[in-house]
Amino acid sequence: MLARMAERRDVAVAKALMSPSIGFWRDIADLENHLTPDEEVWRMAGGEYAGESGLVAVSDKRVLFLAFGQIRWSVDTAEIGPARCDCGDLFATLTITTKHGGFTVRRVDRRDGAAVAEAAGGRCTRGYRMGVTPTG
Repeated sequence: MLARMAERRDVAVAKALMSPSIGFWRDIADLENHLTPDEEVWRMAGGEYAGESGLVAVSDKRVLFLAFGQIRWSVDTAEIGPARCDCGDLFATLTITTKHGGFTVRRVDRRDGAAVAEAAGGRCTRGYRMGVTPTG
């Protein structure tokens, strides 16, 4: 069965801002099942966490990683420390720091990783400053 396409405007806009990639459409469609009605998604990126491919999403309330229809981790914005995107030649590594540790997502598209880091209030290394603002 095919995953349904994004119906929420915020998810559709964040999807349109992502770099063209394959393999994350089901996670994008599943994301809507895990959002509250008043939550607004700002940016998304595909990547790998703990050996699983999935989707990192930044909203006005949290940052989360979704894989195979399940949230693997979710951090409220109040708990987020510095977010960082280290860009390599092909991919980036996205690090979300929290009060209790952090999460590292690998094999992220460079441009998407930079956008997610900035949307989460972080910074980027080796270029790709995106000037990300909420989609409003």
